[in-house]
Formats: sequence, C-alpha cells, structure tokens
Amino acid sequence: MRLKNITAMVAAIATAASLGTVAVASADAQTVTTGDATITLNAQTAGQLTGHTFKAVKIASYDVYGTEPNQSVTLRTEDDVKAEVVKYLTATSHYAETDGDPLAWAQQ
Repeated sequence: MRLKNITAMVAAIATAASLGTVAVASADAQTVTTGDATITLNAQTAGQLTGHTFKAVKIASYDVYGTEPNQSVTLRTEDDVKAEVVKYLTATSHYAETDGDPLAWAQQ
C-alpha cells in the first residue's frame, strides 16, 4: 500500500471518529450506513470518474465497553492494515507502537 493511500486512510478515519460516523476519503463523497449500504461519488463531469475503479477497505471498527448509560467507544485498527498504519504513523508523527492502537491514537 502506498504512503499516499495510508495518509488518506488515516485522515478519513480520524475525521470519521471525530464525527462519530463512517467517512470516505473523498471530499465529494456521501456515505449511507443504513439499509442497502451504498457510496455515492460525485464529480463535476462524468469524465472525472470514467475509467476509474474504486476499492473499499475496512481499516477500523468500533469497540464498545461498558453497559448503558455508561458506555464508551474506541477505535480498533483492523489487523489486515495495522502494520501499514503503524509504519505511516511512525514515519510521520510521534507515534510509537507502545502507544496502543494506532488509529485510536491518531484520533485522539
């Protein structure tokens, strides 16, 4: 996975976590999280999307702790992308593997 892709993923998940919603790393994207899950990409012209393919990758999920009304939520980086996220955060910030989950750390 290229560094640019990791940057986009980390930015997207940090944004999503702060908003409490699922986000897509596109400024013009709309995400629907109920019913039939779809992602709509908007462009100024059809040519901007023609010939492109898109791939969705789950990079994190939420872990819920406690019982209502005293629940807390934290991010958990998916194992399949964790090594790449750690590599990126270590290279571009003060993250160290001893800081815990990388995306939970980035979100904070």
